[in-house]
Amino acid sequence: MDLGTLKAKIAVSIILAVLLSGCGAQPKYTKYDNPKFDFSMEYPEGWVSDANSNIIGGSDMSFYPASVTRENSFPIITLDFMGDALPPPPDLNYFVQFAKSITKKENILDEKYFNIGNYNAYELVSRQNLKNSGNSSTPIAVTHVVFVKDGKFAYDLRFMVTDSEYEKMKPTIEHVINSIAIS
Repeated sequence: MDLGTLKAKIAVSIILAVLLSGCGAQPKYTKYDNPKFDFSMEYPEGWVSDANSNIIGGSDMSFYPASVTRENSFPIITLDFMGDALPPPPDLNYFVQFAKSITKKENILDEKYFNIGNYNAYELVSRQNLKNSGNSSTPIAVTHVVFVKDGKFAYDLRFMVTDSEYEKMKPTIEHVINSIAIS
């Protein structure tokens, strides 16, 4: 084999290795664990995990890319754990009705019941207009998941993303939901 053929084969091998290294590359995730509420889930690696979020007030936990600010607060995952303050007895239907009450019927894109482990869960996907300061608004897609464990704890997870980014973020949303574990 002459030197020119050898160089060509090496070049082709390098190009193939570079091209194939990007094929099938899966995003990486970090595990969030909350032993107090027997809850764990995965969220995208490199995102901030923020207790008592200063991005969206009132959430027990928020997860978002480091680039997110109050002025540009998407995508974001908010997570609320509810225990002692729940109306007795807390049941899934109460939270399903709540999720529906804060969403206009015409904005609901999809809804379904499914299981997280041994627990019934409800998912509502909707489009909403989030009012910004002034008179403008941002169209967002919201995936809202609620479930109750043993009538003691309720879990409220919301994944909010700009409407234009929803399809791109959908695999991430699905991964986060599918990674939820209740012990």
